[in-house]
Amino acid sequence: MEPGPSRTKGQKSRRAEWRRTPWALDRALDPGEGTKALGLATLEVLARSGLARTEELELFDIAWKSVSGERERRGH
Repeated sequence: MEPGPSRTKGQKSRRAEWRRTPWALDRALDPGEGTKALGLATLEVLARSGLARTEELELFDIAWKSVSGERERRGH
């Protein structure tokens, strides 16, 4: 049985989101504050999209905590 159009569209959306995720994670973990802010903002949008699975949300949370902990250590 062939998937319907909505399923195919959903699969394409998830693949597109997953391609954005490594890009956003790389930027979120960048030492530059502007680049880091852009990455974190992108992760937030991806997390709210409704397309992220539980595992991906956990990955976003780990990145966010990593960045937050680093900022606290540096006194920001």
